[in-house]
Amino acid sequence: MEEDVKQDTLEFAEELIELGSLDKAQAVLDNVKEKSAKKRYLQSRIYKGRFWFTEQRKQLKEAIKAEPDNELYQSELKELEDFAKTDEYKSTVKRKQMGLGEGCAELCAECSCMCCLQGLCEGICEGC
Repeated sequence: MEEDVKQDTLEFAEELIELGSLDKAQAVLDNVKEKSAKKRYLQSRIYKGRFWFTEQRKQLKEAIKAEPDNELYQSELKELEDFAKTDEYKSTVKRKQMGLGEGCAELCAECSCMCCLQGLCEGICEGC
């Protein structure tokens, strides 16, 4: 029964992500205490939607560590790594981290300015 509730909750979070309701999806995920591969994957999708690519990468790697044979997680990570090599990626990271999007202000508020600087470094080079 408890497993069913968790699965339903993750499916609801996934629907919210698909609808672009990232804040609501985050609130739903925050209520799931177990750190399953699926939860980490969904968290990576929220980070992707916020253009927080470093955090997206971390969550995907954790999801893959938990489920090494999951082709969806592997494919998402490969897509992110391929995207990270493009000028569009560098431009997106710089634009979002410099405050032209929601990334910088929220990131600084939630973490610290050090995280912001790491994001800038990631956008300029291949990452710290």
